[in-house]
Amino acid sequence: MEPANLKTSEAKFEEFFSTKYKNTVLEVIEKFPDQRSVVVDYTDLEKFDQNLAEILIEKPEETTKAALKAIHNMDPLHKKANIRILFTNIPYSHSIDNINL
Repeated sequence: MEPANLKTSEAKFEEFFSTKYKNTVLEVIEKFPDQRSVVVDYTDLEKFDQNLAEILIEKPEETTKAALKAIHNMDPLHKKANIRILFTNIPYSHSIDNINL
């Protein structure tokens, strides 16, 4: 993914997390290291931005890195916690069961 596209994806993920998963993200950050993973339902992402969901399928590693950067940008204490993101309910037709980083 090119740097401009990565920044665009990061900004879209910030918007997604701020609107759909804000409490979840902040809870994981607060409870780190006891809690380390933000679990995202792929269908929520697809409803929010179908293009972003498609990019996740096409370039999972780069897109997941953008999602993690977005999560770190939401950290009010800038703890630099080693948070993981888990995408679930990815359609089987995409030949990936779950994307976990």
